Amino acid sequence: MTLPDHKMCKSPDEQDRLMNHTPWICLFKITICMLFGCLLLMANTSGQTMAAVAWTDPNMPIIASDPADMVFVKIPSGTFEMGDHSGDGSSDEQPVHTVTLDGFEISPYETTNSQYAAYLNTALAEGLIRIELDCLYAISDSNGSEPYGVVHCPDRGYNSQIEYTQGQFTVLSRDDLSLADHPVVEVTWYGAQAFCRYYGYRLPTEAEWENAARGGYHSPYRRYPWDSNEIDCSQANFQLGGGAIGSTYCNPLNLTHKPYTSPVGYYGLQGNYGLCDMAGNVCEWCQDWRSRDYYPFSPGDNPTGPEEGISRIIRSGSWEDGDSACCVSNRAGTSPQTHYRTTGFRVCRNVSNDPCDMVFVTIEDPGVTGHEGFSGQMSKYEVTHGQYCHYLNTALADGLIQVVQERVYAAGDMDYSEPYFDTIAHSPYSQIYYDPNGFHVRQRDGYGMKNHPVVMVSWHGATSFAEYYGYRLPTEWEWQAVADYDGSFTYGCGTTIDPNRANYHSANPLGLSDKPYTSPVGHYPACGYGLCDLAGNVWEWTSSCSDNIAYLRGGAWYGYATGSHCQVTERGGGNLSKTERDIGFRVYCD
Repeated sequence: MTLPDHKMCKSPDEQDRLMNHTPWICLFKITICMLFGCLLLMANTSGQTMAAVAWTDPNMPIIASDPADMVFVKIPSGTFEMGDHSGDGSSDEQPVHTVTLDGFEISPYETTNSQYAAYLNTALAEGLIRIELDCLYAISDSNGSEPYGVVHCPDRGYNSQIEYTQGQFTVLSRDDLSLADHPVVEVTWYGAQAFCRYYGYRLPTEAEWENAARGGYHSPYRRYPWDSNEIDCSQANFQLGGGAIGSTYCNPLNLTHKPYTSPVGYYGLQGNYGLCDMAGNVCEWCQDWRSRDYYPFSPGDNPTGPEEGISRIIRSGSWEDGDSACCVSNRAGTSPQTHYRTTGFRVCRNVSNDPCDMVFVTIEDPGVTGHEGFSGQMSKYEVTHGQYCHYLNTALADGLIQVVQERVYAAGDMDYSEPYFDTIAHSPYSQIYYDPNGFHVRQRDGYGMKNHPVVMVSWHGATSFAEYYGYRLPTEWEWQAVADYDGSFTYGCGTTIDPNRANYHSANPLGLSDKPYTSPVGHYPACGYGLCDLAGNVWEWTSSCSDNIAYLRGGAWYGYATGSHCQVTERGGGNLSKTERDIGFRVYCD
């Protein structure tokens, strides 16, 4: 179904004229049949399915406020039967057909107002977008043909929960409730695409969406994501009655006016994949063009929709739609320029060849006299024990490394001259131990060490990790250029340093009973380009070497009270085979 064109960006005169001639009640019904849903499948220790979880449940996953830290769930490769299995859907949901998909990753949550507002502020500061008559456009879109969406403007019927005032995008509150964790609405397909491109994500294809929404339930195939043919307000945010006389909104927060969205994840994790809101809350843009006649001709492997069209697929149903629109097989579509109070999106990405799921930040450094500018990606965080442990187990299985007297060496290093890593049995400062079942990360003082930066790793060991995954260590200059950001930073955390910004001089923020006093990567705020721990925590190996000595940067948890060892210009150094309790690394990708 296509939304009325008055839900696209128009001039004020056009907008008023259209609204005066179009009954408000007819504005919109995106009847989309939503694919999959979100069964609340939070398994307890007995393996039973639990009831819906309240939004305040402390066991719910924490949603990252930084869109670059979007949470993802892996959907395995496999085959399913796509389409309407109940026989009561629309004709474009037929025929049921076999689809095989590669594995992919999808966010368990719809993209929130806070995440989208953060993107808009960043894009505005970088000169990537403009705002005109409350509509958002790319700077390059001079004729306004591909709007990104609108900001809050009730006079024009714009129900966005993001407002633009004094050069800043901020999320609204209403009914004494913050809408930061509610799904973004009034965003077009182009606006969803722009967000995805900026952070290296993408929209799911229609087939990926339905497969994920079905939650792995295929025997038999059901209408909703929680392995059921029934739906009620304890499972999803939708409209009981679907708009007929006597219909009522679930409206779980009892909001006094529309849109009646709920915080993402309000109904808990649903389905075997642990996704939320795959039925209701907001309709979700997919990548595909829409054709009612596509299913009979759809490829069996990784279908991506028609090559062209006039509308893009939307799925899932919304707070304003009835139960049929929330079916996992239901299909709808509208112009990619359309924005509406019921429509948002969630993001997706290809499965990385890097099982460590490294998070990268794009760097565009202009350079300075004597140093050319460069562009690439640097890991936001220092490499963790969990990531390095995974590498060790994989490399061991591949026959690339050996363990001799509790030290790790390359398999071909028969004189044991270039150690990679020390296990706990070799050094008590190591946080990884080795037994007949492989490498494992230890716990201590009640904390898991998986998210702490790896230590007791040599330059050889850091380099081998990077090369295994197709990365490299940053050069000294690249490291310093990123750490001092625009040239004004004295430390990797800004112009000054204190224990609220960095882990140095044995700050020991977790109160660990023994060294090393590391902190989880990202424990302190990101700075500059958006990287963490460029001051303190652990010294970081660089690729720059001289006479068997490699240079170290960043300082560590151990050092001077003044923090001078954490200055961006401070250089350390060590033999390529050196392993220490305060040395780790991060990686760079060209």
